[in-house]
Amino acid sequence: MRRVLVIIGLMLALLFVSQNLDVVEISLVIGRPVEVPLALIIIGAFLGGFVAGIGAVLERRFRRNRAKEEAEEDELQE
Repeated sequence: MRRVLVIIGLMLALLFVSQNLDVVEISLVIGRPVEVPLALIIIGAFLGGFVAGIGAVLERRFRRNRAKEEAEEDELQE
């Protein structure tokens, strides 16, 4: 079942890329404008958001674990 889902996901990704092969121009702050396929820009934006979301979740989990450990230390000291 998992292989079927992976194959379907890859087929959808290939369909997405084939529909977004237009070249667009990106003007960066420094340097000349760069021409890049639209699919790469969309995928890059998605991955950037994904990494930011994972970072936020990990940071929150780290804070909770630290607070829990500090609370346990306080209980042991009393």
